[in-house]
Amino acid sequence: TRTPQRTDHIEASYRGDISGAREALSGAGANLDLALAAGREAAKLVSQMRDLARAAVSGDDATRAAASEKFAALLDQYGQTVNGAIAGGAGVLAGEAVTVSVDPDAPPVTVQGYDLRLKDQPGAEDVLRLSSSSTLSNPTAAADAARGAEASMARLDTALSRLSGASHRLASHDTFLSTLD
Repeated sequence: TRTPQRTDHIEASYRGDISGAREALSGAGANLDLALAAGREAAKLVSQMRDLARAAVSGDDATRAAASEKFAALLDQYGQTVNGAIAGGAGVLAGEAVTVSVDPDAPPVTVQGYDLRLKDQPGAEDVLRLSSSSTLSNPTAAADAARGAEASMARLDTALSRLSGASHRLASHDTFLSTLD
């Protein structure tokens, strides 16, 4: 003989677990979407900085001075874009991991973050290989900035690809849970 009260309690608890997991997935997904949007904008800025640095390598002093001014503005805009997204909840852009429990009987899903912040001295694990003091003031500095921007582009591409994949996996979990809800 079935006890309706007991079954109703279990069903309500189960639905609560699913609802909680879906809320967690929704929050993590929104933060990853913000991180991806900011990361794409950051990649566009780094691409522009790379192009300016390449042009400054062989340009004359006046060309290099104009490019250096634009480069500095783009570097500042990059920092504002990434820091704004981090402040808005995209901690994955500061290298923070996001952990989401999608099933009470399974280990949580963890999305590893990537540090895209502009720093005085980039570390080995940092995505951005340009520093806050990068400049195009002379051909050597411009060549260094061009190399740093090129390396940053490759690292950004890898980080964004992995974050996008994680976002898709979280969306798949949510789709599955929606069938149970």
